[in-house]
Amino acid sequence: MAKLQKTTTSLIGLIAAFTLVRGQDFGYEGKKGPSHWGEQYNTCFGKFQSPIDIDSLTVKHAKLPPLKLNDSNVPPDQTVIKNNGHTVMVSIEADQRPTITGGPLGGTYEFAQLHFHWGENDTMGSEDSIDGHSFPMELHMVFYKKQYRNIRSAMENSDGLAVLAFFFNLDDKDNPNYIEITELLSNVSEPETSAPFTRLNSIQDLILSDLDEYYTYHGSLTTPPCSEVVTWIDFKQSIPLSHAQIELFRTIQDNEGHHLTHNFRPIQPLGGRDVYFVTSFTGGDNDSYGEFEKDDTRLEDPPQDLTQTNSDYKQSTLMETTTYRTVTNDNEIDRKPVHEQDHNELVEPTTIDHRNVHKPGRNIASDCRTSTLWLIISLHCIVSIIYSVNIY
Repeated sequence: MAKLQKTTTSLIGLIAAFTLVRGQDFGYEGKKGPSHWGEQYNTCFGKFQSPIDIDSLTVKHAKLPPLKLNDSNVPPDQTVIKNNGHTVMVSIEADQRPTITGGPLGGTYEFAQLHFHWGENDTMGSEDSIDGHSFPMELHMVFYKKQYRNIRSAMENSDGLAVLAFFFNLDDKDNPNYIEITELLSNVSEPETSAPFTRLNSIQDLILSDLDEYYTYHGSLTTPPCSEVVTWIDFKQSIPLSHAQIELFRTIQDNEGHHLTHNFRPIQPLGGRDVYFVTSFTGGDNDSYGEFEKDDTRLEDPPQDLTQTNSDYKQSTLMETTTYRTVTNDNEIDRKPVHEQDHNELVEPTTIDHRNVHKPGRNIASDCRTSTLWLIISLHCIVSIIYSVNIY
């Protein structure tokens, strides 16, 4: 009985995983739409936001150790789909949760949940785009860095989250791996409703098995609070899905009782960030890890350690983006109270205002001018003393 109660409690927490902040209020059109998110969640005005358009002609090419998705094919104790008013989310109850390592990631990341983004019709719906091309739907598989123990702590660190993004392409036939999930959509048509899976074997059934080629960059959550703590991994290969299956996602309702026909954030400025196209390195000398393609003439001095480069880059952007937080009339940082959350919930992190710690470096030219001036004054004093002695 105690074990059943514990399992039930954990499951309730897990199916609430994508609630960013309890009671938060945002949408995808009108006064609650993406153009207004920054008014309440000022991080959404940050410099390194997601999604972006990936230009395949200007990306930097890299080879990295393969991404390893562990335990994704282990059947969970229970899998649940939920409509949270912004998307449909799939979460699991399991003693052994999937993890991911390798690629651009420095450490082990643990699975939190997956969810979907779609559009009004089949010409749009994905959040990231490639060469200006949007896909009809996109799946986000969210992980948090295991060393931070939970998403709340992870979101306080620039490398806290990793999101595996899978695009969908239109196919004439239904995808058999998605038959149950599309059938269950009618059971979660209203917000804050959920339903258990009965036939899904594992999370692996919903994603690709080939993880060798992908684009990666540092960005943000694509919903409020838009925290810039995400390593994005967008796979080149897409998942087939029929028009009829995608259409069923457009039938669920949002928090206002309207059909959620679209739930994707518009493309954000790149802001000078590097985007990498990665092919996994599968053999040979380990020293080759992180080396860029020899024929990539766009790179004048490519870094040899992409993982360290990404880590250093994220740390610098974390410091810089704190200056985008809104200052209230009484000159204090606007911090909204955050309630206690389940360990897998995405919540607004407590952000320290780093603006006061940016101290200017030494100005060498100024120092030289100051030293020269003191030298002239000292020499003048010495000459005056000698002249006085000679007079008297």
